[in-house]
Amino acid sequence: MENFYRFDNNFSPFNYDSTVSLVELSKDIYLKHNTVAQGKLIKYRFSSKLLNNERNIWLYTSANFDVTNTENSNSVLLLQFDGKKFINKIPVPVILDNLIHQAKLPPVVAIFVDNPTQYSRTTELPDNALFAQALAEEILPWAKQTLKAKIDANNTVVAGASFGGLAASSVALRYPEHFGNVLSMSGSYWWSPQGTLPENEEHTSNWVASNDTKPVRFFLSAGLFERSQNGSIGLLETNRHLQTVLKAKGYDVIYKEFAAGHDDFSWQEGFTEGMLALFGIKMK
Repeated sequence: MENFYRFDNNFSPFNYDSTVSLVELSKDIYLKHNTVAQGKLIKYRFSSKLLNNERNIWLYTSANFDVTNTENSNSVLLLQFDGKKFINKIPVPVILDNLIHQAKLPPVVAIFVDNPTQYSRTTELPDNALFAQALAEEILPWAKQTLKAKIDANNTVVAGASFGGLAASSVALRYPEHFGNVLSMSGSYWWSPQGTLPENEEHTSNWVASNDTKPVRFFLSAGLFERSQNGSIGLLETNRHLQTVLKAKGYDVIYKEFAAGHDDFSWQEGFTEGMLALFGIKMK
């Protein structure tokens, strides 16, 4: 058993995560660099005119991505929210390097997007139309040009956990011409705008049910321990409901539940399974 402490400004001796790793932990092979070819990761400072703020963005290029190929038709473009977390605590570049080395994924380029502050995260990620516009019209074109990647919506995925999962769905549904896939881990689909009437709760499910079907594929995952408490709407239940609504509207949906809570450790596996489900190379 290993303890992973969270060091922050409100540190408490009770604020830590414990994990039990069994001998046959298959996913562990994706979390370590085992002398595989490593992609490039470069940090940028990006200024948004639409949002009137600046943020850190990291661009990743897998070792096998061919910058001389002007089409990149078989490559995948990942846009990942909570960029710093999904580079450090959840080592997505390492996971991608290993999956690509094992020929389980095609070449990948990725955009890791941070929010300027923790407060801005709570305002930008929950179905923010202006934030979605900035992603589609500012960040995505800049990143594609910088990465020299001409990848269409069918091979582009927007990914996130918690509020990031909610944002992934809302951004793709607003701009399906740019983002054709969603990878949502423990998405906060209990969320609704302030002042929403009780009968209209679960904003994303209601939006899907009330609008035409968009050309977007979904991978949704949730933890079995993310159930409702004290009579409130639970994350697990709202993810199950969203899956049902999406299928009823004709969306392509893959849904997965893990024996886990709302934590970074389970999202390592959720990310891996999501990428393989959406873009995995089928072995002959």
